Amino acid sequence: MPTNLFITLPLLILQSSIPSSAPAAESAAQRVDEGLKRLAREHDGIAQFAAGKKLYLQAWQEYLRAARMDPRDAEASRGIADYHDKRDGGDLEERMAGIAEVNKKRKATSAKAIVELKSLAESAAAAGAAPAAKRAWGFLLDYDSDSAQANAGVGKVKKGSTWVDASEESLEDAALRCLRTAAAGEEWSGTHFLDTCLGIELTKVKSEHYEFFGSFEAAELKKLTKIAEGGRAFVIESLGLAESDITNPVAAVLLTSKDLHGKFIDHCTSYPEGEKRAIKGLGGAWIDSPFGIEDWGREGRAEAFKDTVAHRLAGHVTLRGIAGKDRAPDWLEEGFSYWLSLKLTQSALTYCISFESGTGMSKYHEKKNWKELARALVREGRDTPIKQIIQLDVNRIGAEQMVKGWSIVDYLIRERRAEFVAFLKDLRTMECGPALLKDLKVSSLEELDYLWREFVREKY
Repeated sequence: MPTNLFITLPLLILQSSIPSSAPAAESAAQRVDEGLKRLAREHDGIAQFAAGKKLYLQAWQEYLRAARMDPRDAEASRGIADYHDKRDGGDLEERMAGIAEVNKKRKATSAKAIVELKSLAESAAAAGAAPAAKRAWGFLLDYDSDSAQANAGVGKVKKGSTWVDASEESLEDAALRCLRTAAAGEEWSGTHFLDTCLGIELTKVKSEHYEFFGSFEAAELKKLTKIAEGGRAFVIESLGLAESDITNPVAAVLLTSKDLHGKFIDHCTSYPEGEKRAIKGLGGAWIDSPFGIEDWGREGRAEAFKDTVAHRLAGHVTLRGIAGKDRAPDWLEEGFSYWLSLKLTQSALTYCISFESGTGMSKYHEKKNWKELARALVREGRDTPIKQIIQLDVNRIGAEQMVKGWSIVDYLIRERRAEFVAFLKDLRTMECGPALLKDLKVSSLEELDYLWREFVREKY
């Protein structure tokens, strides 16, 4: 039996607690449990069909869904053990035809489940069995994540086109407030060594914690300075930090062309001469005196830098300031920085890294799609274990691993903020894995996987 499957952990998602003095509520809750067991049998049936077609991954995914609905489903437990990592049989054409048949059965089951779960949830709510109703609505979201009634039934509210729960709504509001109230800084004039290096006079804007240099108008540069200051303030507020927890002064050099980027690297003392040719081919660089970033805009517009500023400056640089390192673990740096940029700019359009594997990120610039992918990974049992993710360097993190890294950061900030901050500070002296175990007080990283999956099911 694989160690990272939730089925091996304590059954934390069993019956809703029902007051004995409420027979109508108890009866409604029992009907919800019975309905979920019936749906579990439906998924067992799809799994059997898939296994008969030698589509073992499809069978395993269906047994996972069945086990969630009925944790005592013995057939699902056996199927999870038997088909995990078992290779599909048949040639490609046979497999594709078989998957089409499986999906047809899934579609029929989904239509049936939506009707049944809606009826069960409404009946439970009318009978005063609120926990059972919420449970039914939660499972309905597995079949229809856009259902307004189900999202509202689990306590979410709609912000724009996205459904969020109360903890996320408060973070969204805080991010917008921090951006709105952040100071934009002041323009200053005078010759800087960068002007001489690049052969142009750069615009210069200085705020309380950042110094920006750019080949843009001052008004445009000030907008980016507000994102940096607002992001810093939001990190301090959302993590409950003190100002003294982030002390490093930061510079940002934002340029409009690759030619200027190349000239900057020629004069940059942060890299040995032998590395400069490779750095010139990148979209930007880290600088260490003073600490900060250099980036060049592929679109030649200041607006194109807003995600970069949120991601690299407010994200990477701030995290390194908390962890007290030149570089934190890659999954954490990218996960935290994407989490922050999604909150500040509502998108993830950054050229910070390129995903060489996984599904690709073209459809994940909008934050809603990140949740949908995280939910699909959990529903289908495809998420990579965290013990593997923390070993990946930035060039080997695929899109799906990155979405899980981002979502783990989301879980830790929203549910376990104090432990997350303790973990960040322990990274000054400890490796990532041991620090996670120590500060999150989990017996294994598989337990963290389990807790994260339950968070995704409930919150996304």
